[in-house]
Amino acid sequence: MEITTLLSGAVLGAFVTGAFTIFSKYMEYKNSYLKMIVEKRVIAYEKLDVVIQNLKIAVVDNDAKPYHQILTDKKSFFDFLQLIHNTMAQEFWMSDNTKSLLLKLHQKLISYIFKNEQGIEFINIGKDNYKQIGIQRDELEKSILKDFPNIYKVKSFFKAKQIVTEFENRDISK
Repeated sequence: MEITTLLSGAVLGAFVTGAFTIFSKYMEYKNSYLKMIVEKRVIAYEKLDVVIQNLKIAVVDNDAKPYHQILTDKKSFFDFLQLIHNTMAQEFWMSDNTKSLLLKLHQKLISYIFKNEQGIEFINIGKDNYKQIGIQRDELEKSILKDFPNIYKVKSFFKAKQIVTEFENRDISK
């Protein structure tokens, strides 16, 4: 009987140890997955912060009218537009509101290309839109400040995420 008790105790101990090992490995995997998601989100918001910091740099022209440095000339503008594109590549990891605000800023900037092609210099575009760009920058910054305290809440982030496809309702037959 002692051998049966010892044997059953050893089997039970091995089973408990094995179950605990499997559970701890599962939790380790889950934690590393969550850490990876949070890191991706942090990287996206860091890129967005660089965009915002660039929008905080202003220049005052001889006529005392301010404009954002990104609109100093064509090269500065397109360098900034490239920064926006690189940031938008990370938009999946941003909240839907932040992503939407970034898209609105991008669309506004794209409209400046058409104005420039019509002969309006980037500096004048910047002067005319100084306040609007500042407002959009502030909205983005407020959105980041709202998002950041919850950046580690991966489950609620994915539950709140809206999948919006741009091409779903687009008629491409024309």
